[in-house]
Amino acid sequence: MKSIGIMTFSSSLSNYGQILQAYALQSYLRKQGYDAFLIHYDPWYFFELNRERPLGYMKFLIKNLPVIRKFLKGYIYQEKDLCRFSQFKSQHLIYGDRVYHLLKELKVNPPVADVYLTGSDQVWGRCVPNMEPYMFNFGNIHIPRIAYAASFGRTIVSKKEIKYASSLLQRYKAVGVRELSGIDVCKQLGYDNARFTPDPTILLNKEEWMEVSGNCNPFKTEKKKIFIYSCYLPKGSLLESLKHIGGDMEIIISDIINPDPTYARLSIEEWLGAIQNADYIITNSFHATMFSLYFNRPFITFKYKKGEGDQMNTRLTSILSQTGLTERFLSLSEISDSRCILDKPINWDFVNQKILSLQKVGIDFLRETL
Repeated sequence: MKSIGIMTFSSSLSNYGQILQAYALQSYLRKQGYDAFLIHYDPWYFFELNRERPLGYMKFLIKNLPVIRKFLKGYIYQEKDLCRFSQFKSQHLIYGDRVYHLLKELKVNPPVADVYLTGSDQVWGRCVPNMEPYMFNFGNIHIPRIAYAASFGRTIVSKKEIKYASSLLQRYKAVGVRELSGIDVCKQLGYDNARFTPDPTILLNKEEWMEVSGNCNPFKTEKKKIFIYSCYLPKGSLLESLKHIGGDMEIIISDIINPDPTYARLSIEEWLGAIQNADYIITNSFHATMFSLYFNRPFITFKYKKGEGDQMNTRLTSILSQTGLTERFLSLSEISDSRCILDKPINWDFVNQKILSLQKVGIDFLRETL
């Protein structure tokens, strides 16, 4: 049985999409007969310096200060595991036999596998101070390296990243990126053969996701059901968006790490159930948008404002343009238009066929490269 070591994000105790994308890729590969496991890399970012240069890391901290501030604000909430992520991980995720915290640990005692696979999520994004671990700058150089749906979450990379990432990318047997814009970013890094591959959550069908959720339904009434899932969006803006919906509503609001005690603390199964059972979904999350598509639920997705991670809009533009639903991608200033857009019928037959065709793209890529 060929062993596959997957390098991706899986350490969060609050980011639903992060854990579900890791689960989906591992689960799909194991169903295909591979011994797929997650390389248990839980980085200590305050020690894993950018190219081991303190000055470079300080620049990273300053550049990403707004995001870091929000992360620290919610750190206690995450550490308490209020959403019971640890339970899901212990039941569904399979890790290698040791935990790594630093790149040098990976270099000294690299994970043993027949194939190294860079997984999805923003493993090559601006939130990562050093892409080297996620580009496999460790292990025997003869071990095949493949990227599946790796995301930059941006359209440009720095000169410093080009300097070291270009040589690492040349070691890859095949590179699949999650956004169409990622193909151009790979070209900036001197790699001209990157291909689009969809998020790994698409590799599992609707019925498989319903099995994961266990048919959980966190809603308690027969009222109109609204599920709001945000990544750092202010509560006032979220509630403002509901004024245009009207009627008697049951509202569940959840956030990636917001410590607001009035927000729901959903388990992963309940989070899936909330999307599955909601009449409307309001979000700025990539994965909440994806699961709205899988479960055929009406939604609107808010754009990140300029200067607040707006380059992450590329990942949403990519999937919404492919499914013909870009009109549901709004800025917060367009809140007044939300009701008419939410109630506008969606051609789910077209969307479902598109999802199936994208799923085939992902499956074919993995079959060809593995």
